[in-house]
Parts: sequence; structure tokens; C-alpha cells
Amino acid sequence: MSGEDQRFAENVAALLGGELETARSIGEAVLYLKLKDGRELVAKGVARQSLASWRPGRAWAELVALDALNQVDAPVPKLVAADLHHGWLVEEFVAGETLARLLAHPPRGAFGSLTRGLFRLEEAFAAQWDILERWAAPPGESDRKLAELVTPLLDDKARQPWMELAAEATSASAFRPGPLDVRSANVVLAGDVTFLDMASYGYDVTEKRVAAYAQVAGGAPASLLDREGYRFYQDLRGDEAALRLAFYDLLFWGIGLLRLVAAAKAPKSRAAMAVREQWGEPGRLLPRYLAMWERERLAEPRIERLRQGLVSLKEAHARWGITSPGE
Repeated sequence: MSGEDQRFAENVAALLGGELETARSIGEAVLYLKLKDGRELVAKGVARQSLASWRPGRAWAELVALDALNQVDAPVPKLVAADLHHGWLVEEFVAGETLARLLAHPPRGAFGSLTRGLFRLEEAFAAQWDILERWAAPPGESDRKLAELVTPLLDDKARQPWMELAAEATSASAFRPGPLDVRSANVVLAGDVTFLDMASYGYDVTEKRVAAYAQVAGGAPASLLDREGYRFYQDLRGDEAALRLAFYDLLFWGIGLLRLVAAAKAPKSRAAMAVREQWGEPGRLLPRYLAMWERERLAEPRIERLRQGLVSLKEAHARWGITSPGE
């Protein structure tokens, strides 16, 4: 941590009526602070999503979100202080493990805690949307277009049910206001569940958020979405919601497969270098991602057809230009 960051941390502690015991960097423009009175805090600068539009003296999206969501007791960190002129906020540090670290051996009830917490968060966003709407991010790329990108990975019999399911899952009626930076690393479990990073929010599908929060790609792919999780979700939200979840679950791993395939086909490309740096060797990871696609979900004909609808690994090597799984 730089001397400038150290001085900043000491000043924050003094402004809050305390004395700094320790501070360390935990991310880009994010500091962890522990005060001698025992308080644990996180100080954050203006998030990159707001840097282009923020001006001194004005609020920014994450500050507005925490302020509004705290008023309705949403499962997000408590806002402690902010400086609009210099562009930083202080929130309470949330102790516990991120879901990303727990996915390999998740505690019992983790999926239930995640989903119920997310529903509470979306309800809080809806209750405060009059305040938050002007700070919302514009819609991103269409999920149907993303689904179309996956079709070359599928055999001929799987392509039609895939696009049918995509059309149903992305219906406008399924969209709800809520966070957009949804990753398992942004969920902290410690009895209750807390959602971090409210820097970007807008309309999206609840089940897309569930699929993104409940899984992790990378070099150690893992998921909470097993048959038991699907039964729980189906009982809780109904058949249509469970089908949407299955679509976004498959799309999550389909996009991962696309990255691996592209990297394996062009091993010297910039994209391949990024995959190797972030995830590992594409050829070795490919079978694991295929297994994530093919795991059991719902006892529903289209889902079963899609689960078995990837081209075989042997055929994939020929079709996608991959010479061996280990390359």
C-alpha cells in the first residue's frame, strides 16, 4: 500500500472519530481499514462504471444505491460516510467468506440463503427504484444474441429447442431491477448473505442473476445448481422460473465453452493468452466445462435434449479445430 493510501486511511479514521490500527489494499481503489476501537471498514473510490460521468460535488451510482438500499434494510453493506467532493465512500466491512471460495465445498443451505437473499435485494431495488432509476445502466447485449453464439456448439437436433428456450427465458415480463455486476465473488456468506458491489444496476432476469451468483468459471469450475437445487427452486418459484434458470445456467457454461474453444483454435491469439492467464490451459479445461453443461438439471424433455446436445468431444476436436484435449 502506498504512503498516500496510508495517509488517506489515517485521515478517514480521524474523521470518523477513531484511530487507525491497520490498513491494506483489497482491490483497485479499495482499502480495508481496522480502527483501534474495533471497527472494520472498507473505503472505496468512485467505481470505474461512474468515473466518466462523475464530477466533484455530485453523487455516483454506488453511493446512491447504498444510501437508498440501506433505508429498506437490503442485504448490502451499511454506508458509513462519503465525500462527494473527493469521490470516496466508507462502508462497513462484511466478515465471512465469498461464495466463490465456498463453491468447492458449499455449506448446507447455501443455495437457499443465496436465493432468498437475492429476492430480498430485488424487492429492495423495486421499492427504491424511483430514486435509483436515473442512475441505472442501459440494457446490455441481448441474451438471445448470446444464445445464438452458442448454437455452433450444439448438434442439429438441439439447436431448435435451444432457441425456443432462449425466446421464452428472455421474455420482458421476467426482468426485474437489481444489480448487474453479479459474480459469486460478490456474495458473502456468514449466517446471513450480503451482496457486494452495487456500482452497476438495472433491469435483468432474476434467474440470470441466480445462475451468475451460484457458479464460478475459471480454472476450477463449480456450481450450486445441482438436481437438489433445481427442485428447491422449482418448489419456490414454479416451473417457468426453473426453466429460465436452466437456460441461464446452460448459457453461463456455453459462453465459457466458447472462450475455451476460441483459445484452443487459435492458441497464439490475444484471447487465448488471456484465457491461459486467467483460467489455465484451454484443452485441459474443455472436458470439465463439457461436464458442467451435461450435468443433470430438470426432468424436462427440452432440457434433457440440450444437456445431451453438445457435439461429442471427439467430434468437437474435428469440428472446432482442436487436436487434443491436453493442448
